Amino acid sequence: MTNLYLVSVPIGNSDDITLRALKILKNTSVLVCEDFKIGRRIIKEYELGDKELLLLNEHSNQSDIINLLDNYLLKGVDIALFSDAGTPVFADPGYGLVKSSYSFGINVVPIVGASSLMGAIAKSDILLKKFYFYGFLSAKKEIRAKELLSLKSFKEPIILLEAPYRLSSLLEALKNDFDEKRYINVITNITMKNESIVKGSIKSVWDYFQKNPFKGEFVVIIDSK
Repeated sequence: MTNLYLVSVPIGNSDDITLRALKILKNTSVLVCEDFKIGRRIIKEYELGDKELLLLNEHSNQSDIINLLDNYLLKGVDIALFSDAGTPVFADPGYGLVKSSYSFGINVVPIVGASSLMGAIAKSDILLKKFYFYGFLSAKKEIRAKELLSLKSFKEPIILLEAPYRLSSLLEALKNDFDEKRYINVITNITMKNESIVKGSIKSVWDYFQKNPFKGEFVVIIDSK
């Protein structure tokens, strides 16, 4: 049976690649990445050898998925797909290929590993037996305001992801649309040497990042009411 491997790669610390991920990447001749530059870096860094490197990202369309199916998977050629960082398909492109692969009886195999979500949950001091993962808010201010308004009614902790350059605007929106005394965690640079967590009320965390601007990967966890 032909396999579509969904391979998790490190989110910061290059040592977080798993033995299974390395084995799959080395033994699969066709790799699919989000960005050629990052894909080539991963091939070089982990000495994966000669590979056919293909692209699938947010700009891809259905014809790109059909190409991967018709020219590879449906011809019995395994593919290993990985995102720029972390676990593929989770908050990343790739869903369309996974769904289409199931339609044709392709075996979809997750190769688990690094995840910013799981890292943030482990580091957080907020009780997360139950939580609501919302992921990315809209970049459009009007839509984002409506999303935050709907999230205010949730009783469980809420987990948000955001682009590296939008922490300040996200905290500003939370300060304006939520109770500024609401307790939150902002976990930054997960798995890296400068990994950190900033905890406190929305207002105090906002104040901190006003004085200490940050641009990089982060996860925001909002405590329950």
